[in-house]
Amino acid sequence: MAERADRRARWLGIGTGALLAAALLGLIVRLSGGEGPLPLDAWWRDVVATAPEGALLAMSHGLDTIGGGRLAHLWIPLGLLIVLLALRRPWSALLYAVSSLATTALVQASKAAFARLRPDDIVIDISSAAYPSGHTAFAATVATALWLVLPRWWVAALGVAWTAAMAFSRTHLSAHWLTDTVGGALVGMGVVLVMAAMLSHRLAEEPCPPRR
Repeated sequence: MAERADRRARWLGIGTGALLAAALLGLIVRLSGGEGPLPLDAWWRDVVATAPEGALLAMSHGLDTIGGGRLAHLWIPLGLLIVLLALRRPWSALLYAVSSLATTALVQASKAAFARLRPDDIVIDISSAAYPSGHTAFAATVATALWLVLPRWWVAALGVAWTAAMAFSRTHLSAHWLTDTVGGALVGMGVVLVMAAMLSHRLAEEPCPPRR
């Protein structure tokens, strides 16, 4: 019981901290005028400008498709829910479903609140506000939820790589500033961990897959 309580407190603390950090970063963006880049954004923009195109640009466009629209907000969540239910993990399925909806709502509310402009050299057609990155928030939500379902080092590594690749693709396409993607990752991770803390007792009752 003590271990469960410690885990719940840890998830709640980290998740709340991530959400507060995302809000603070958004406030910094807003106070800066919400128009131009922060110094870190300007530095990263120069770095990304030197990145090769070709296959790398194709990858970024592919991640743009995967991370948005019906694929990201309907088919991928539905597929994960079916898999979790098939594995007899109904509370994990509920965790992911609620987290996905909450992340989407929080991202849209933050975009309206902070009203940051996107880079002026954006290469895709999108008109919503920049902060935080919804694509990166989606990636972090999936990565964090899967790690909670299967807490293995390689799942964490794949989740970090997936989220980082999505974040890079958003800046590579000039759809976002770097800090937009940081904010998105914090929102996605934070929402899942807070929800996991709220469902911690139920999640602990589910069968844990054997370690391999």
